[in-house]
Amino acid sequence: MYVIAMKNRPYEISAMKQLQKHGYLRPGMVPLVEIIKETHKYDDLVDPETGAPIKRKQRCNDGVVRSYRIADESTERDVTLQIVSDLFSAKDVLVDYFRCDLGKYHYDAGKIELVLRLNRDLNLYCGKVLGIAAYPHLIPVITVKQSMDDVLSPEQVVSLANDLRRDNPSQRIALRFDDIDGYENVAKQVLRDGDCLIYDFNEQPIRSKPVECRRLKNLNLPAQTVALCSPRRRELTGKDFKDCKDGEVTNLIDNAHLDVYRNYGFDGVGDYGGLRDNLPDRGANKGRALAIMYDGKVNGFKIYVKDDYDLGPNGFWDVVEHMLADTELAQDDTCLALAAITDKYRRHEKGYTFAEWIKYTLVRYIQQLAISRPEFV
Repeated sequence: MYVIAMKNRPYEISAMKQLQKHGYLRPGMVPLVEIIKETHKYDDLVDPETGAPIKRKQRCNDGVVRSYRIADESTERDVTLQIVSDLFSAKDVLVDYFRCDLGKYHYDAGKIELVLRLNRDLNLYCGKVLGIAAYPHLIPVITVKQSMDDVLSPEQVVSLANDLRRDNPSQRIALRFDDIDGYENVAKQVLRDGDCLIYDFNEQPIRSKPVECRRLKNLNLPAQTVALCSPRRRELTGKDFKDCKDGEVTNLIDNAHLDVYRNYGFDGVGDYGGLRDNLPDRGANKGRALAIMYDGKVNGFKIYVKDDYDLGPNGFWDVVEHMLADTELAQDDTCLALAAITDKYRRHEKGYTFAEWIKYTLVRYIQQLAISRPEFV
């Protein structure tokens, strides 16, 4: 079992669409969607006599006057979970309303309003988790992060699990811990066959916690246990890779968890697909263009970087040239990400953006796992 963790951001969602379209999100791969923002929809405001949508005219930036429908504010509804359910209509999905120790992240408060609210209000968090159970293929994740000031107590975890199963005793549940100390009995009480325990190693390697792994294994839980790792540290940006040679496999991203998780007693493993576990920050037009391309044969990431901060995303033109000069990579005519990157390079219609490389990184990673890791199929 492999768990691909992601935030519900546009490029991660787009990557999942493409991977499913081409059949690379295998049955043994389970998405873990961390909800950091909500999507709300509205019906159109209609004329009560004719039933036709009411429109208003507005002059646009190009000088053309266009008609736009008006939203009926009274019909506002949260469609976040429906979007996730529709995206993965044929798969089970772990869903985690994201709370965290914000001291570990850089972020723009205006872009993580939901995360801030969930951090402040445990009742709101519990209500959101309960709402996940309304969708048959979505599996609610109850998260305990002991580094937070306001953490779910053992009693609250049990109570929330019981509430999830009140109307549906067979409801599947996942518990997510970054430290299981004090929650061992909770895990044994709550988790059943078909459930999941996610042990979040964050940015620490599995080998750094042998005692915790042994304690978890000795619980003999009926649920699947998953080691969730984040081997690319949040602070690692293009400047940290600037001394790497083009096409070199970096030692700054240690992907050993894919090879050793069973040695430490876990049934499955997960990560962020080569991405950082970060939150939306202030956008920037500058920075070193960085491409990381996973190679499943060596379980490592090839690095291509343009060491020019002022170029920003324009540096990707040079980065792509370096990638295409790497004979081993360029000859991979099956890679969905490389095909998209190359097509854009040849058309030269518009520039690359930092955000779209999130999609390329994730698509490349999952496709490589699907090809090179039969245990996840």
